[in-house]
Parts: sequence; structure tokens; C-alpha cells
Amino acid sequence: MAVFCFKKLQTALRLSLVFKNEREAKKLSIKDVAQGLQIPAKYLTALEEGKFATLPKAKPYRLAYVKSYARILGLPPEICAAEFVEERGLEDISAARHPLTNLKQLPFASWSIFIRNAVIGTASLLVVVYLGWQVRQSFEPPELIVFTPEDGQVVTQAAALVQGQTAKEAVLTVNGQDVVVNNQGRFEIHLDLSEGLNTIAVSAARNQHGRSGKRALILRHIIVKPKVKQEITLRR
Repeated sequence: MAVFCFKKLQTALRLSLVFKNEREAKKLSIKDVAQGLQIPAKYLTALEEGKFATLPKAKPYRLAYVKSYARILGLPPEICAAEFVEERGLEDISAARHPLTNLKQLPFASWSIFIRNAVIGTASLLVVVYLGWQVRQSFEPPELIVFTPEDGQVVTQAAALVQGQTAKEAVLTVNGQDVVVNNQGRFEIHLDLSEGLNTIAVSAARNQHGRSGKRALILRHIIVKPKVKQEITLRR
């Protein structure tokens, strides 16, 4: 069994720079890591550039991305997660600007023209955003994260708890078995394992009027090694 040695983080460097340096040292591209982790490349780039505000709003997604990226680079996941929190990675630092801040500088002749244009512009923007979202939903699989078990884990019990998160409307299966997703997109299922190597396939697809669309797939490999009972032979 392979032995993993974690490197200590250099506290003088920001987490984003540590990630980038480690990836380049291992001669890995963003695309290679994204394919291996099933994480969009834009989010890995955001982690390396310290643009945490562009990550998904959900805190579990952000922490899962940081831990997964740290793990594949040979860095301690929990320490990286703590450093991420310390660097305000879980905070939404994008400050919303009040729409009336620069009202006096607008070149409109009257309030009525301004309000009319604002309403028309907002409505048009909402339509464009909605259509873009619909197109994206049709062509992209739902985001899928598996919290447990970890890949390559060695256990002594012939059972595993599979937990993760995906889109709440997704059609989810674990080893071909349908699994219910709750209103927050969370799911969990207990699986029976066999001795030796077990492969757990977690698959999610968008539910499009009862039909499954493009699927996201994550594999986990678990090794079951039961404890060996020592036989004591009594000599008379």
C-alpha cells in the first residue's frame, strides 16, 4: 500500500500561491487536476489566484474544493482548510453598491425616463440571464461532490457510508442504485462491501421532464481488509 507524506504549509505564503507552486512543481496543468477531481477548472484557477468570491456561494462546496485540491497536491487538507478560513475564503467580500449612489451623475432628463429605462433594462437582463441559465442546464451535468468515503481508503468493516451533495433536482445513483436527494441537495447511503477492492460509482444527471441529461461521475475505490484473528495454540 502506498504511503502518503504530507508537506507542511509555508505560513509565509498565501494559500493560493502554495497551491500554484505545488501544482507547478508536480508539472500538473489546471485541466489535468480538474479532470481528476471532477471540479470545474475555473474554480481551481480562482483558488490559485485568491479570487475566493468567485467560488460557489455554498460553504461546503468551497471547503470540499480546498480539501480535494490539497489532497491531490500532497498537502494536509485540514490545515489548508483552516488557512482558507483564516484568509476569509468563506466570506462573500463582494460589496453590493446601492443603485442610487451615482444617481446625480446620470444624464437623464427626468426621474420618469430613468425609472422607465431601469425597468426595461432590468427586465431584459433577467430574460437574457434566464435563457442563458436554461441553455447551460441543458448542456452541463450537475455539480457533484462526494464527501465520504475518500478514494483509496482502507477499512476493516465490510460497509461504507457514502455522503455528498449535488443539485437538488438531480437524478442520483450509487452503484446503479437510485438515491434520494433532499431539498438542500444532500444525500447519503450505506453500502455493503466485499473483502478486497471495491469500486463505488456515484453518478448524477439533471432531471429534464423525467429524462436524464448529461451525467457527472465520481469513482471511489475502497479496500476492505478484515482484522486477522490470532490463533493461540495451547501446548499441553
